[in-house]
Amino acid sequence: MKGKRILYGLVGALLILALSAVVGRGARTQAAAVDETLLLAVENAAGQDPAAAASRVFAAESSRSKAIRDSIEASISLEQSVAESKAEANRLLLESIRAAGEARESRAASIAESRSIEVSVEESVRQSLEESAAESRRAAEAASRAAASRAAAEAAARAAAASRAAAEAAAQPAKGSVILFGDSRTQGFMNFWPTRQVIFTYDPISAHPELITKAASAYPNKIVFLNGIDDVLVYSADGAIGSYEAAITRFAKLSPNSKIYVHSVLPVRADVSAKYARLRGIDRYNQLLQQMCARHGWTYIDCRAGFSDAAYWPGGDGIHFNNTWTANWLGQIRKAAGF
Repeated sequence: MKGKRILYGLVGALLILALSAVVGRGARTQAAAVDETLLLAVENAAGQDPAAAASRVFAAESSRSKAIRDSIEASISLEQSVAESKAEANRLLLESIRAAGEARESRAASIAESRSIEVSVEESVRQSLEESAAESRRAAEAASRAAASRAAAEAAARAAAASRAAAEAAAQPAKGSVILFGDSRTQGFMNFWPTRQVIFTYDPISAHPELITKAASAYPNKIVFLNGIDDVLVYSADGAIGSYEAAITRFAKLSPNSKIYVHSVLPVRADVSAKYARLRGIDRYNQLLQQMCARHGWTYIDCRAGFSDAAYWPGGDGIHFNNTWTANWLGQIRKAAGF
């Protein structure tokens, strides 16, 4: 828009200059015509009335002077117009030059800005590609670590399974051995008899049928059942005998060649039996055990020789036995069962 305005100004200045030239030519033409009129008046004055001739010459001279003045004034006005036109033209030319310079500067700035934007876009793309590549590397490394961790976990699981299998094999009773099967009192035998040949539970025997299977899988030559305290405490003497008999019967079917011994239930301390009414039925339970053994042909043994309150742990619960009595007790069992 600014460029068009400057162009229109230059065209106007040129038109003023052209018009000035035309006006100048007109003024010179008018002066020449006046001179010609004055000459004719002088020539025609001869033979005329001197006063009339002088009047005509004076009028012609006045016209000539006026024409000259008008021409001079027109020339001065023209020169002023020309000067003003030249000044305006120069101003407009300078403005055009400045506008052109500004346009070049604007174009250069626009090019620089475009280049800056291009560089910024290129940098953004480069950073995005680098971040994407870095993320891909991190994902690949994480996947590699996960795979390594999974492989390590699988290896650890296999090792644990192998260790568990080895432990189970080590805990499995030896074939053809003698097994002591009982409640928590029987745990003390592990100090004096091979550990894997001592099987015990803290619960009634009916709660762990898998222990019967474990004992039978060794096909022992002899097995001594010493359960009773937990069974009587939970079910009472008459309630416990049925489940005990069923468990031993199941063992006999799984390992028919094993010699079965059933031990009596040793008493608890007086204060304990006073606290738990069902434990006062231990004598009744031992009678039921003898009858059960008679029905099945199992051997009933009762190893209470030398038993007293000294058998319990000093300050203990009045149920479990100390090592001195446990060693004595095991000696009596071995003598009674012949192993």
